[in-house]
Amino acid sequence: PVRVGFVVARDTLLAEALGARGFETMTVASGWLATQGGPAGDWGRALDLWRPSVLHADGADCDPLLATARLRGIRTPLHVRLTAVERFLPACAHAGTVVAVSSALQTALTERLPAGTRVLHVPDGVSAVDVTPRTGVPRTRPPRLVCLGRVEPAKDQLRAIEIVAALAAQRLCELRLVGPCGNDAAYADEVTTRLRALPASVRAEWRPFSHPAREQYDWADVVLVASRNEALGMVGLEALAAGRLLVAQRSSGYAEIIDAAAGEGLLFERDEPAADVAERLLTAVTTSYGAYAAAGRRKAAERFAARRCAARLMDLWSDRS
Repeated sequence: PVRVGFVVARDTLLAEALGARGFETMTVASGWLATQGGPAGDWGRALDLWRPSVLHADGADCDPLLATARLRGIRTPLHVRLTAVERFLPACAHAGTVVAVSSALQTALTERLPAGTRVLHVPDGVSAVDVTPRTGVPRTRPPRLVCLGRVEPAKDQLRAIEIVAALAAQRLCELRLVGPCGNDAAYADEVTTRLRALPASVRAEWRPFSHPAREQYDWADVVLVASRNEALGMVGLEALAAGRLLVAQRSSGYAEIIDAAAGEGLLFERDEPAADVAERLLTAVTTSYGAYAAAGRRKAAERFAARRCAARLMDLWSDRS
């Protein structure tokens, strides 16, 4: 079997999740990544101790680590999941293979990297989200909308709140904004002000993120995504897998997740009036919710299944060409 190591650019729930499934994890000294390699001896000793045959990096700041690994004969694929591909170019120089999570990202990387660089398209995978099936929104309560993600300008929660305010002009509704505060305190304050200014016909709250997120999908009828430029969008994949109506601002990533013509969800433009988005959303909720839910689950199972993604990655790790 191939011995695979992962490097991630910041603390995540990955180590906890892997440990619960019997995988081995290793921690190196704090600060080694922030200082572009930091104590290189510490990193080198970690590689020599664990001796992976493949080191799969996920993050734009991994170039000194990949360089050290390649000197030891370790294969070094690099995962790119952000549209700001320029940030990844230094690390790509040390990557044997570059993995892009969307076809648009694959094209952008291919155009910027030297000819002959191997760039694969492997979309993120998602398992079926264990939530209560829903074929429609009960008439006995208002529609519930959830907006998940770090509260920062790139996620554009202000746009989401604007759409919800327009929806509230037509019907009672509930909004949960779920996510941690980003680095822009002024933006977070503005989000709080706008939430408080919503009409009384909206029950709105801002909750901290908790893992797993399935309770949010179980509560929601609609997953509203206003992100300005997503490479793919894990929230969108989870929304489809949960069988919830996905309503997202158009970006290269969400255009790949949602085929609006196939009824897999709704896409709205950045300059589309909020009232028009709200009207289309309300029509979908009241007349076609079950069809959207079924189409979304089918898309998640057929194109974005976690097992399919895993198989592609295992093929990559086993390929010694």
